[in-house]
Amino acid sequence: MKRTATSIALLLTATTLFAAPKVAPNYGPQPTPLYADGAPGAKGEGEAHNPTLRVYLPDQDEANGAAVVICPGGGYRGLAIDHEGQQVAQFFNRFGVAAFVLRYRLAPDYQHPTPLNDAQRAIQFVRAHAEDYRIDKSRIGVIGFSAGGHLASSLATHWHRGKVDASDPIARESCRPDFAILGYPVVTFTEKQHMHGGSKKNLLGANPDPKLVELMSNEKQVNAETPPSFLFHTGGDTGVPAENNVLFYLALRQHKVPAELHIYQKGQHGLGLGAGSPVLKSWGNRLEDWLRTNGFLTAAKRIPFKGAVTIDGTPIARGWITFTPKNDPHAPIIPGYLRNSRFSLTQDDGPIPGDYLVDIQVMSQSRALVPTIESVRTIQTDANGRRLTASIDADTTELSFHIKTSTAFPIKTAWGSIELRLGQLELNATKIPQDRKISTPRLNNRTGSVYLKGDKDRKPLRFWPEIDHWVATLPKNIKAPATVIVEIKDAAPFLPEKPRVVQSESNGNVNLHAYDAVTHGRLLRFEPQPHKNTVGYWADEKDWCEWHFNAAPGKYAVHIWQGCGAGQGGSEVEVRVGDSAFPFTVEDTGYFQNFKQREIGRLTLKGSGKHTLRLKPLKKARNAVMDVRRIKLVPVGD
Repeated sequence: MKRTATSIALLLTATTLFAAPKVAPNYGPQPTPLYADGAPGAKGEGEAHNPTLRVYLPDQDEANGAAVVICPGGGYRGLAIDHEGQQVAQFFNRFGVAAFVLRYRLAPDYQHPTPLNDAQRAIQFVRAHAEDYRIDKSRIGVIGFSAGGHLASSLATHWHRGKVDASDPIARESCRPDFAILGYPVVTFTEKQHMHGGSKKNLLGANPDPKLVELMSNEKQVNAETPPSFLFHTGGDTGVPAENNVLFYLALRQHKVPAELHIYQKGQHGLGLGAGSPVLKSWGNRLEDWLRTNGFLTAAKRIPFKGAVTIDGTPIARGWITFTPKNDPHAPIIPGYLRNSRFSLTQDDGPIPGDYLVDIQVMSQSRALVPTIESVRTIQTDANGRRLTASIDADTTELSFHIKTSTAFPIKTAWGSIELRLGQLELNATKIPQDRKISTPRLNNRTGSVYLKGDKDRKPLRFWPEIDHWVATLPKNIKAPATVIVEIKDAAPFLPEKPRVVQSESNGNVNLHAYDAVTHGRLLRFEPQPHKNTVGYWADEKDWCEWHFNAAPGKYAVHIWQGCGAGQGGSEVEVRVGDSAFPFTVEDTGYFQNFKQREIGRLTLKGSGKHTLRLKPLKKARNAVMDVRRIKLVPVGD
């Protein structure tokens, strides 16, 4: 058999890669012994017989005082100290948590209770040295993986408060972890279809006492004092089935212990941080969320908190108010659920004193059997564009937010007034014009239904957009006072006294909607009705429109959502930004409100900042040019 030089080199490389070194290199901090004078019951010298901690501390300016003891897995016979130890410690350091990787004693030399004793000692050691490590004694948790997860769950369920009269100051400390994190753990030794037999044998021996097996099946040892727990697993784990975590979670639920469980559909045993999987690695983000939400990343005390929210004088049927800390990245973000405009938070869920950014999300405008809102509406600023904020001190128990989204209302008219409410205008007619027509200024907003207030059937009224105002026609024989409801969409109402500047999105795309267009000419206008939502009535080829936007320099593909009636296509139109321009031909789409997306050309934007896109007919083919619902600029490479 012939081998080329390349194949021989590859073979040698593979042999080098897969040949295990006789002595593993020692990367990371040097081990710190848990017992200064040797561990009780040690059968020899060295780290295999004397448990140690490897200490990983975050930068002092990023530390938040929380700490975690890490128990790598390995079936109680080995230690996966890289991907379930050191790498996990480095992960915790990234968000300010001190980490301590435990090397506990293993089979065949050691069985129960030695590993548990080592884990208990580790918590006591960290707690006793809290001042040295600049950590908070009341925020020390444990995390374990696989068999290390069994050890962590053992520590969560088999702990003691320390011996107050011990001569050893470390032994005086409690070994109860303040929180527990279990990654694909071994938990049960009694449920044979789910248990990991190797871990059971290595820890308890070949023929353990059934009472010991029951005792170390930790789902059976949970009680109300078991610490809050975060659990994750994968459904694809055949080594240690997810039922181990499920059993532990159900026991926590039974005893009303705060807990969170994540089971990913796919994934193998021993995934560690899941670094190679965009899905599985998200467990670390969920863990950080959980630690922050539960206040483990800050020493500040939470307070009970309640309040109310109205938007433009209107209550919110369902929604959220969210308080995000302005200056403390470790303080919990506080979501308050709005029910009939009110929220109430217990001390466990309330804020810590400090300054907050406030976001309000409206999910439902009223209780009804039909949709009352097109999508979730987020409100972050007041009518003057100022960011919503809140300052909360230790004595603050209640805050109310009554937000106005526009300074333009109310508007007085010859026939009455126009009031702004959440998601709608109220046209209050105290006098009925002879022609029964009442109007509102044109807005940069789409509209929904237009009907009389109090009409349960919401019978639509005639509604017509002119260039600079919209007209609603009242029914015959109507008497004053009467109120017309005009549902409006697209966030706060915007009077187009000056062009609105559209901002580019995070991916660089720029979406130019019909409601943001500035129209010029005799007939062209924004038509806001639900079936239209278009720049339309383009019967005069001298009319044109423009959009103002901010975007980065570069080349962009231009997409258009354009409609045109049967037999009306063929008009020539120019698209221009600065000195970059191209013409395109309007397509016949069957009817004017049948909008189809297509790429029509490419533009080059020069310089950052504000740009203006102009759409001008060069030649009208038939009765009307087209209707336009949206233009989208998409960055493209060279």
